[in-house]
Amino acid sequence: MLRSPSIATLLLAILSLAGCSSLPPDADWPGDLPPRSEFVRAYQEDPENAERQELGNYLTWIIRFYDGHGMVGTSWKEVTHGIVHGLEGDALEGARGDLHQLGKRIASEWAKTNDARVIDTGMLSLWGSVMLAADDARDRLMAMKLISRDVADLLEGKRHPRSITEPRYEKALAISLGF
Repeated sequence: MLRSPSIATLLLAILSLAGCSSLPPDADWPGDLPPRSEFVRAYQEDPENAERQELGNYLTWIIRFYDGHGMVGTSWKEVTHGIVHGLEGDALEGARGDLHQLGKRIASEWAKTNDARVIDTGMLSLWGSVMLAADDARDRLMAMKLISRDVADLLEGKRHPRSITEPRYEKALAISLGF
């Protein structure tokens, strides 16, 4: 005669299986990126995108943003290194902090599905070129600050994506991108 397991036995079995199948949240997350939990939170804050895109896919694009991928061109790590080149002391630390925050904002939006995001791959390419166009570190920091304002305005709906153009940055920063 078979006996039905008790509710306590079923709960214990379920909890045991859940413990075996769960990995620590950052188990395979690259250590030189911002914490995975920050991007999971950003993903959860956009339920419309979450309906269209799996979390794993979103996180893969986050990693590609930082490490580089054929579509992205220059990785965020390379952009960051190029911008801070020649800076020292407080200026270096301040720029690294600003770039850390800017990278998280850009990556969180760009990693979404194409029809849900405001920041696209063309913008990434343009911004990388703009931030690295100047030989002087102060000029690179000015470019970063302008782009940071543009990113904030895009995400808040105060700037239209079509306004993110080469001529805009060439004029505002007195640079030539040579495209």
